[in-house]
Amino acid sequence: MDLRATPNLVHLSDAGPGQRLLHLTPAAGYRLVAVSGEVWITQAGQIADYVLRAGEALTLDSPGTAIVTSFGPADIEVIAPPAAASLEWPPAVSAEVVEQAQRRAHQLRAQVVHEMFVAAAARIRGLIRGALSRIGMRSTARHERGPA
Repeated sequence: MDLRATPNLVHLSDAGPGQRLLHLTPAAGYRLVAVSGEVWITQAGQIADYVLRAGEALTLDSPGTAIVTSFGPADIEVIAPPAAASLEWPPAVSAEVVEQAQRRAHQLRAQVVHEMFVAAAARIRGLIRGALSRIGMRSTARHERGPA
């Protein structure tokens, strides 16, 4: 039974083995509405369990499995989550997109290293000029020399 296609009415009873259980995987986003009887719901990764009686509803929030068990004959409506809620993970990424991201990361890294080098060189030049002026010497940097 495809529970994603349309809302479904599921009858749980003790008429035979396995007919008192419903497994939902992944469970996140499914809405369960008790139409008749009582059902017990447990979700993987959740501490709390729930008991729904006729007329009560619950939207599941665990991405793992949820197990719905009846205490006797029970009918529940299982409403699938909206299509947007069932996103694929991890998202598919093409090799071209990965290559573009790697190239851009390399460009940014090269730009940052260059900017750090330029800033460090300017700082060092400033420190040297300051030290030379304190001891009374004139800087002999190329750009400060006069015509030869």
